[in-house]
Amino acid sequence: MSVMRVVRALNNNAVSAVGADGREAVLTGPGIGFGRKPGDEVDEARAEKVFFINTELQARLLALLDDIDPIHVEVTEAIVAHARERGLSLKDQVLVSLADHISFAIERLRNGTHIPFLMLSEVRLSYPREFEVAEWGRQLVNERCHVRLPEDETAYIALQLVNASLDQPDAYRLMQCMTGILRIVEQDLGAGLDERDLDAMRLVTHVRFLAQRVLGQVQGDDGNVDELRDYLVARNPSHATCVGHVRAYLSDEYGYQLRNDEEAYLLVHLGRIFGTQRSNRRDD
Repeated sequence: MSVMRVVRALNNNAVSAVGADGREAVLTGPGIGFGRKPGDEVDEARAEKVFFINTELQARLLALLDDIDPIHVEVTEAIVAHARERGLSLKDQVLVSLADHISFAIERLRNGTHIPFLMLSEVRLSYPREFEVAEWGRQLVNERCHVRLPEDETAYIALQLVNASLDQPDAYRLMQCMTGILRIVEQDLGAGLDERDLDAMRLVTHVRFLAQRVLGQVQGDDGNVDELRDYLVARNPSHATCVGHVRAYLSDEYGYQLRNDEEAYLLVHLGRIFGTQRSNRRDD
């Protein structure tokens, strides 16, 4: 049993305290902070969880606990642990950013403020593992915090996980670029992408790598694909028009010049998806 001294009560369920060895910690548990004043004794055994403050990250978490319910930190810990069990490699900083996001999402919900996420299907398509973990996390938040977060929050949580695992331009900007490309494809060719279709998944993967190059302004060589590109353009003029719109979008929005080989690969993917769909419609 270890008795600590209260530094300050964060809320009714959390206190900052210091032990006899001088180590500072956050103790959480029902009622542990109720009526506590600096200098009061608090028994560590009463706490459900003890967070020792020995890193900058934990100090930031302590500051965050001043403003949010400790249960939000607990569900965030569970989500991060589940993500790692599912094979996601995450930076430790995700604990702070995700806890802050979840707390703010719950606050918005209780205030009746909902911000719809316009790229839900794109996130589901592009990051299936992160999306699966995020959906598990959303259900956990709903259960433990007695709320009903909308499905949009699954995409927001998924992007928090993506941001914590990728050393590249932030996930939101990446998704904006990808969404611009994929919506051009869907609008020009008159059909949505089926997230269960393997060829659609291959297209999304290709578009993700293209968006990474766009945001990083990585301009390589064209490669020797002009003959293939010309063949695909002649074979599917509507696909060529679509790729032309993608080229204009990337040039106008990002100052990126789509290379001939990139156009050729897009045409290959479009032929696999929409060529097959067109054939199927003829057979009906």
